[in-house]
Amino acid sequence: MKNNELKTVEIYATAFGGEGICRIDGAVCFVEGAFAGEKVEIEITERKRNFLRARAVEIIVPIDERIEGVCPLTFSCSNNKLWCPGCSYQCISYEKEIELKNVQFGDLLRKFAGINAEIRESPIYSPQSLFYRNKLKLHKRHGGFGFFGNDNKTIVEVPKCYIAHEEININLDSLPLCDEITLRYTKKDGVVIVDSDSSHLTEETLCGDFSVPASSFFQVNPYAHKLMLQAYLDLLHKISPDVLLDLYCGIGIFGIIASEQGIKSFGVEIDDKAVKMAEYNAKNHGVENLAAFVSGDVYSISSALIERSKNYKTCAVLDPPRSGLDKKFAGMLSQSNLADIIYISCSADTLCRDLKILQQGGYEIISTRMIDMFPRTKHFESITHLRKS
Repeated sequence: MKNNELKTVEIYATAFGGEGICRIDGAVCFVEGAFAGEKVEIEITERKRNFLRARAVEIIVPIDERIEGVCPLTFSCSNNKLWCPGCSYQCISYEKEIELKNVQFGDLLRKFAGINAEIRESPIYSPQSLFYRNKLKLHKRHGGFGFFGNDNKTIVEVPKCYIAHEEININLDSLPLCDEITLRYTKKDGVVIVDSDSSHLTEETLCGDFSVPASSFFQVNPYAHKLMLQAYLDLLHKISPDVLLDLYCGIGIFGIIASEQGIKSFGVEIDDKAVKMAEYNAKNHGVENLAAFVSGDVYSISSALIERSKNYKTCAVLDPPRSGLDKKFAGMLSQSNLADIIYISCSADTLCRDLKILQQGGYEIISTRMIDMFPRTKHFESITHLRKS
């Protein structure tokens, strides 16, 4: 088939990322704007050696769960040349989105980590699927502020973002002149423009208030974050460790929560600002004598901490960036004597890669669970419990 050629196809699956999958002359084709179970007319947009890409131009037979998307900038058959690619699932019901994401999660676990469906627990829904994000990064080119479009170079102007908090949207009409801007919102601080002079924000969580440097990482969905913390607490009570190692500790929330349960915790983080804030948070929560934090390379420091805690029942909690664990670090963990590991991941593909390494070192996956931290987008979070067999 040639580019721009039209063809009617039936979509048999939805890929990790939200694209529909069909076959054309034996080749796999990924279709923007279509979902498993639909019959659509598509336009071929790209040919690769092993697959094709296409976009839907007409939904001939939709699935029952298809709805009208609230955002006019998301992909539609009438808006299929340039669109905002942030939300892959606005045109289906939220229940169907969760179903598709959970299937994708299970497929990835089975294919790349050899994990059976039986150990997967029911997914955690976000209590709010729109207007939930407390952080927004915008770019400006010629016109107003917006996001990079599907071509990765054109800015799609965004007068309103339907997944950003309402308070952030209110401020989109009065942004200063600059090429790039990041906005963060908390209930206590309101909307803050993040720059080099920004101080800290106060985030309300399931386990009390935590101070966060405005430029440091924190979960963008406070509603789903509360449910994630509850899932973490449930695992912590089940494991009941003597020592917790928080090996990408950020502002210290996992270690501090553990120390509030009487567990000695040690946190490691490469961001100096975050470590200082973790110490501040520990003091505010009254656990400075149980929770300690250090700034530096997670591999070298963790090796020493694991060795020091070998005579105790020790659990490590991992919450790495999207890139997952460094291969050397994952290998070291797999050969360690840690009794349990709680792995919180925002990238299922790198999670599967790391789980495979940990399993090779003798860790058994006890449970895993998808958490929809990013409704209407292609992304999701997960929490996995591993135990040394």
